[in-house]
Amino acid sequence: MLRYYKYIPFGRSNSKRRKWTMDIFKNNHLYLGHFNELNDPMEAMFNANDLTSQHIKQIQSLKTNILIGCLAQTYTDILMWTHYADNHHGCCIEFEINRIDGDYLVPMNYSTQIEAPQHSNILGESVNILTHKLQPWEYEQEIRYLRQIDRIDYDAHYVNINIITVYLGVKLSKKSATYYQKLITQISPSITIRQLRTEELTWWDGERNKIVLR
Repeated sequence: MLRYYKYIPFGRSNSKRRKWTMDIFKNNHLYLGHFNELNDPMEAMFNANDLTSQHIKQIQSLKTNILIGCLAQTYTDILMWTHYADNHHGCCIEFEINRIDGDYLVPMNYSTQIEAPQHSNILGESVNILTHKLQPWEYEQEIRYLRQIDRIDYDAHYVNINIITVYLGVKLSKKSATYYQKLITQISPSITIRQLRTEELTWWDGERNKIVLR
């Protein structure tokens, strides 16, 4: 089974965020949100120049009915740690995902412009729109988990996962790393936990590169 990654903060000064993070370990699930909860202000935009008003309304309606989980392909990306894991004071979880039938796991596509939907049906167009971003985001090498809300009769906002490893950020003090290691182990003793080393960090410029320390 393939493994995926999620960079998350511990919520050092935010009790609500800390509770949200611990909920992942307690319940072995990840939150799925709407596109307007994500950090890109141009999320889910599309070129509608050649579309009818009815077509546009159909796409707008369906894309708001799809939930999104943002996943990564590596636990070593220096910018992902900086932007999503509290500037290397958070963690990155490695996990297997329990995908249910009808959900999508789709690698993101990146381009230099906002594109028109290109698919033979409204669902395909909506998925296409939600898995396209502008090129500045390419460093994330994101994979998206997509789910239609009205397809299932339980809490659609969560997908179950099997957590394998938790990587702690390189900027965590020894005291903090020990604290989180004990806390997570108490919740789920089977999870492997270790602190990432600076020399393991990588960056993306079309391929994965090691950080060179001189």
